[in-house]
Amino acid sequence: MIGALGVLDEVTVTQTSAIWELRRANPSLGWRELYGAGLRIGRDHVGSAINTLAMAYAGAALPVLLYTSLSGVGLGAILSSEESRRKSCGHWQAGSASSQPSQ
Repeated sequence: MIGALGVLDEVTVTQTSAIWELRRANPSLGWRELYGAGLRIGRDHVGSAINTLAMAYAGAALPVLLYTSLSGVGLGAILSSEESRRKSCGHWQAGSASSQPSQ
C-alpha cells in the first residue's frame, strides 16, 4: 500500500514536470498538443512504474517463497497463521492511515 502511494506521488510529480518542460521548450504549443504529449509520456511512465512495483513486491516476497520451499510448510499454512494475519492488519492500518489527508 505504501509502495503504491509512493509510485502515485512519483508519477504525478514527474508528469507535471514533463508538461511544464514541454511548454517551456515550445511556448507555441496549445493545450491539445500538450495534452496529447502528456498522454504519450504518461503511458510509458505508468508502464515503467508498474514494472518497478511488480519487481519490488516480488523481491519482498522472495524470503517467504524461500522459507516455504526450504521448510516444507505450505504457503497456505504460512499465510493463514495468526501471526501473518496480525501483521497484515497492522500493515493495512498503517497504509490506510498514511493515505488520509491531514486536517
